[in-house]
Amino acid sequence: MTQVITVTAPGTTGFDTASILDSSQIATMWDNSPYLIALADVASGTTSEIQNHVQQLLNQGFYVGLYRGYYSGMFDSDPSSVGAAHAQQCIDVANGFSGAAGMTLWCDLEGATANTTIQDIIDYANSFNSTCQAAGYEGGVYVGDDEPYAQMDGLQLYYDLTTSHYWRCCSSSNWPTVDNGQVRGWQILQTSCEYDYDGIVDNDSIQTDQLGGNAVFIKLS
Repeated sequence: MTQVITVTAPGTTGFDTASILDSSQIATMWDNSPYLIALADVASGTTSEIQNHVQQLLNQGFYVGLYRGYYSGMFDSDPSSVGAAHAQQCIDVANGFSGAAGMTLWCDLEGATANTTIQDIIDYANSFNSTCQAAGYEGGVYVGDDEPYAQMDGLQLYYDLTTSHYWRCCSSSNWPTVDNGQVRGWQILQTSCEYDYDGIVDNDSIQTDQLGGNAVFIKLS
């Protein structure tokens, strides 16, 4: 059995990975690092492969989150349908764990091209979130600002997206501020990219945002 867990201790550390880790790698990370959180990319394997990966992480003691990584051009053809399909990938994995309802499932807002508009990204993200919510989960967005095209600003992130969960990338020092006049801020801060374990994990830090919001993970009950 699993249960949802809200992490509120500031500075709780974790990692995200686009790889399926083997049991030895998972044990090494647990034993030799301060990580408590693990975020797994549902695009790195089949539904059953990702579920097995998540189960190994849970068995080791990690609190686990799920995200759907990006690919270049994913907003350029019916972004609402793509957002719904990406949400469903996360949902299919999460549904394999009883007690997972309410966890935050994340999409990646990178991958814009010269053909991408801001509205394409908004449509993608809001479709992702509404699909997650209809299935009993919450959608969140991973925000990168190293894209040369269709970069959302802080007001658009806050006012035009339906999510209340934001994860900041590590790739630049000029992140847009999630702002409604008072700063909502971020619930996950990616603190370094490809930092450790042969470049297969990025480091993350968890916090409560300035409006009291938190990312929600699953753990073994």
